[in-house]
Formats: sequence, structure tokens, C-alpha cells
Amino acid sequence: MATCSITSNEGTLESSSAVLEVIVTNPDYNQPALRIKQAGKRGGAASIRIDDPNPDIEFVETDQVAPAGKYEIAVQSDKLQINGRNADDTALGCSLYRKYTP
Repeated sequence: MATCSITSNEGTLESSSAVLEVIVTNPDYNQPALRIKQAGKRGGAASIRIDDPNPDIEFVETDQVAPAGKYEIAVQSDKLQINGRNADDTALGCSLYRKYTP
């Protein structure tokens, strides 16, 4: 059971949004905006877990001009992928993938 839970039942949104957003507004702040510390003794638990039909984590380097600096780590069809933006900044293309084989 979770110690703290945030639940949202928003419908389809017209623009990019999030259930939880952490914003650091001081440009001189040079520390992590979010830090996860886990006090486990054996390291067997996941620090971050994403349950989603197509889980991904996006990275956008804000001091670059698109499409430079836009990447994602994704899982799709049993493949772990690292994807980068295409030249015209309209889609992510697979740069590297690894298919799971037992």
C-alpha cells in the first residue's frame, strides 16, 4: 500500500500536461529538481516503476534548437529502445534497441 498517492481521472487533454509537475524557477539553482532516496538494504526494489502500455521517458535538452537534444527511452513490443528526434522534428526514430531473449 502506498504511503502517499496522487490519483487523476482527467480525460483527453488538448495539450501536453502532467498529473504532477515540479518546477524550479531560479536559473541559478544547480541541484536536482527531484531526488529519490531509498533506504533498502539489498537493492531489490525498483526506485522508479512505470506501468503503461507503451512506457517511455523523454529527455529534452532546453538549450538546444530542435530536433537536437530530444531523446526518449521507450519499451515497445518487447524491445528496449533509445530514440532520437528526426531532422524535421516531427517524430522520434529508433536509434538503438535491444530485444529481450530469455
